[in-house]
Amino acid sequence: MARPPGRGARPAAAEGAERLGDRRADQPQCRPAARLAQRPAARAGRAREQPRTRHHRGRPGHQGGPDPDQPPGRQAGDVQLARTTRPARRAEAPRAARPARRGAAPPRRGRHLPRHHPPADEAQRRGVTVPLELRVLAEPAQVAAAAAERFLQRMAAAQGRGEEPHVALTGGTIAHALHQQIALQAPAYDVDWSRVVFWWGDERYVTPDSSERNALDARQVFLDVVGATQVHEMPSTAGAPDVQAAATAYGDLMRSSGGGEFDLVMLGLGPDGHVASLFPGFPQLDVDDTIAVPVTGSPKPPPERVSLTFPALNRTRAVWFLVTGDGKADAVHRALADEGDVHETPARGIKPAPLSGAGETVWFLDAPAANQL
Repeated sequence: MARPPGRGARPAAAEGAERLGDRRADQPQCRPAARLAQRPAARAGRAREQPRTRHHRGRPGHQGGPDPDQPPGRQAGDVQLARTTRPARRAEAPRAARPARRGAAPPRRGRHLPRHHPPADEAQRRGVTVPLELRVLAEPAQVAAAAAERFLQRMAAAQGRGEEPHVALTGGTIAHALHQQIALQAPAYDVDWSRVVFWWGDERYVTPDSSERNALDARQVFLDVVGATQVHEMPSTAGAPDVQAAATAYGDLMRSSGGGEFDLVMLGLGPDGHVASLFPGFPQLDVDDTIAVPVTGSPKPPPERVSLTFPALNRTRAVWFLVTGDGKADAVHRALADEGDVHETPARGIKPAPLSGAGETVWFLDAPAANQL
């Protein structure tokens, strides 16, 4: 049964707005896989501004349009992004950093390459744009530390607004490093961990004590360390008789206990371009009428998994990709390229479309992962 809203819970969505927690919101609208647009090249002699985490207002002239990346079988959704031609890189003059604005993350060492999507149809009606930011750092340890700092700032800011943020976690080597850094830096931030709700974007359908479970690692190095109490794991083999039942149960749980949208979804990226457990060429890429799907025959072990669908992952205020290693450089390039197919590079299907305001996409990369950009 649904958990009553606690102190500081996120305000209810406006009447008529779809929520992942509604009976019909397990059938969220599909958001077509749109291509990413770049900001035109800056004029000579001017440096790009540091990326900002606050929302940006759109302009009346921005237009959406049909998406060539959208596979034929998927119903058109309400997020369609136009693309501009990729500008040539241009050397820029150094410029002193501006003082950090209130509520914005302080600048850190590393390359900041801000880009912006033109607004989607839905965003255009609301007069907002969908920013994209690339954050390139030297090595994986710096990626984990920078993302952890920004995560803690984001959680503290959300609670300062009286909200109870819902977060979807990911797994893998970089996620392990990130979780360690969050636990390490957490004492310096005023975050009430009983008021952060944790979910997973995907999980391996294995025994509850398997070292391959994303949730087990996250609990050991992060969630149990900080004292998180609202943790919604995907079912293990002990919690569901089969992987289909596990996916159904997690969708039901999100309908009953979800906050309507995520504040943040964190994702890794596979060398083949997969995100969560949505793999190239798999039929789950075209599912747009449910929250979670079973995956069998996974190309990377273990073979059985549960994954959120694109519509569920995209119902978020922000998506952060955490990618390290030169073995993933080609996948990063394909995910951000002007042309491509979501069936070949599933990461292209991730486009945040929150209930209100602007979505945000941030790529935290180390230098080897970014070497083809």
